[in-house]
Amino acid sequence: MIGGYQAAQEEVVLLSRPARRLLRVAGLAPTQMFSGLLTGMTPPALQDQGAGTHLGHVPYSAMLTPNGRLVTDLRVARLTNGDNGSLLLDLPEAGAVSALAHFEKFLPPRLAKVVELVEPVTMVTLVGPDAPQRLSGDTIGFPVDAP
Repeated sequence: MIGGYQAAQEEVVLLSRPARRLLRVAGLAPTQMFSGLLTGMTPPALQDQGAGTHLGHVPYSAMLTPNGRLVTDLRVARLTNGDNGSLLLDLPEAGAVSALAHFEKFLPPRLAKVVELVEPVTMVTLVGPDAPQRLSGDTIGFPVDAP
C-alpha cells in the first residue's frame, strides 16, 4: 500500500470500489426530497461525454435519522438537472439495507422512487495530481490499489 500512497501523492492511482451498491432515485422531485435526508448538497448534473461516460462532481455525504444518527455514508451524483432530475447514489454494501429502510419510511413514493441498479456499471476513482491529464488522454496503464 505504501507504493500506492506514494503514486497517489506524486502521479495517479486508479482505485477499485468493491462491495458497493448503486441506487437510482427518480420521480417528480427527488432532489427536493433528499435535501432533508442528506448532510451534503446535491451537485450539478454530470456532463455526458459520450460512450456511456459521464464527468462531474460526486460529493461525499451522509444520511442521518431525524435524531442525527448515521444511517450510512454515500456519494450522490445528479444524472439530470431540474426538479424531476434523477440521482445516482453510490453507497457501501453494509449501509444499503438501512438506507433502503430509511427511504421506505421517509421518501414519499409519489415524489421519488428508489430503484437498485442491476445492470453492470463500472465506477472508477482516480487520485493524484496527474489524474486530470490521464483521464483526458489516451493513457490506459494505471497502478491499481484496492482500499
